Amino acid sequence: MKVKLKKALDAFKTWMAVSPLGSAFKSGVALVIAAVYTDYKTDGVVDMSQWQTWLGIIVGSCIVPIINWWNDKDTRSGRGSA
Repeated sequence: MKVKLKKALDAFKTWMAVSPLGSAFKSGVALVIAAVYTDYKTDGVVDMSQWQTWLGIIVGSCIVPIINWWNDKDTRSGRGSA
């Protein structure tokens, strides 16, 4: 079981390192952590009643890496880099 979990984690880390969608995922996670921290420091609790705002922030942060990935002229990480 440990070997399968290690292989799965290694595959996930590789995906996050080389995939533009992994970059989008990392951006979204970073903003969730920032929002949780800000809610906690401001109110003393993490309030999920404003989840729509959080979702908008996450989607907004993921748009740029996804657009770069779709762009066939982008040689950094877009389809033109292959």
